[in-house]
Amino acid sequence: TILLFLLAVVIGLSLGYDRPHITPAPKELTWGDSTFAIKDCIEFTFDKANSEFQESIKDIYSKVFFAVHKDLQVSQACSFKIRIAVKNSDVMKPLSIDPAHEKYTLTINENGSASIEAAYQIGVLRALDTLAQIFNQDREFLELEFLPIKINDQPRYGYRGLMFDVSREYYPLPVLKKIIDGLRLTKINHLHLHLSDDDSFQIQLPSFPGMTNFTAFSSKEIYTRDQISELIEYARKNGVIIIPEIDIPGHMRALGDDPRFNSLLTCYDRVRPWEMLNGNKIYGGPSAGVLNPTLNETYDFLANLTEDIFSMFKDSAFYHFGGDEVNTTACWVGNPSVKKFMDEHGIETGSDLFNYFNTIVDEIVHNSNRTQANGKPRMTTDKPMTHWVYDRESQIKWEKGAILQYWGSAVNIKNFTKTYSDHKHILSPQDYFYFDCGLGNRYGASLC
Repeated sequence: TILLFLLAVVIGLSLGYDRPHITPAPKELTWGDSTFAIKDCIEFTFDKANSEFQESIKDIYSKVFFAVHKDLQVSQACSFKIRIAVKNSDVMKPLSIDPAHEKYTLTINENGSASIEAAYQIGVLRALDTLAQIFNQDREFLELEFLPIKINDQPRYGYRGLMFDVSREYYPLPVLKKIIDGLRLTKINHLHLHLSDDDSFQIQLPSFPGMTNFTAFSSKEIYTRDQISELIEYARKNGVIIIPEIDIPGHMRALGDDPRFNSLLTCYDRVRPWEMLNGNKIYGGPSAGVLNPTLNETYDFLANLTEDIFSMFKDSAFYHFGGDEVNTTACWVGNPSVKKFMDEHGIETGSDLFNYFNTIVDEIVHNSNRTQANGKPRMTTDKPMTHWVYDRESQIKWEKGAILQYWGSAVNIKNFTKTYSDHKHILSPQDYFYFDCGLGNRYGASLC
């Protein structure tokens, strides 16, 4: 009994004096040994910032700082003051993959004051989320310990993202906003939304009215243009960039449920993936719908689709167009009309046809001289495309400037970066970073 009591005392003392564990760990950090208790309120002062940003800061962090001590508030003439100095006072645009844009200095003094210095408003958010992790909310009052504290920080990687699949399961806007809150707190700066797949295509697009009547799970499980705008604005204020993904040319079964577009697909199967017997055992899932790369109508569809995506997601840093798990053997080479096209155009393999497809898509996305049928210029972009790349897809050639997102095994990362040394990379090895696979099941084997 005495031993257990002493052990409890030791654990209690160690917990009481543990320094906060800041995630991710700052680049430079120094601690002191003093404590300051906040008993009344917190006051923000701004050396240089527009009014929208000031109000956004107060709104976000009054919820974060006072999650436990709800009697406290943001006010004036408070015992604890936070001075914010930002050099660039423009409306916040965290639309850069430059780590220097997120750089900040946070100083917390013993006398009840803190200061934040940043070149850009996004750096202020990063500093305040660090401060939120330093606050001790487990005391009678909101406390800051180990003062003075001095932090100089900026991220090591400009892209830090979470891919969220909203096509295999629908998530309403309040849930997505909570995800964004969590991304901001942990300084993850990109939310990659997987908007389309075999299971559903749930985003309403101006060029294709009524499409979600066929391609969504239900009329209540869709994302309207206004909802997308609302989500993008919420993400912007929280320092998160939304990256839209339309997965092409594979994973397009849901599109075929709309009679207008069924003829654009090969390998279309009316049976949905989760209804297929042993469908979960097929690598990449069943080949339930792949765009036909030999049809002019396919590229007309993609031209309208990309215009809608560009107009709805204007502030995205780049645009993701999938490119994974295309069964070129069964769905292209094995299709008589596609094979005839290949023979007539000297295209020898399925990989060669994939490269043919990629060349035209690159022209659709980036050629600013393209026009619509009525002669009006089409909306294109000078931003890069992003594509999925796996261990088994080394024969595919991607357009110059493309960002390639690797999702194979971690042991093959070096082979991937060597094969595609001319491209920038996003590394998402499935055996570490897939939440539904991760480091495997309880027996040790990966679920993917």
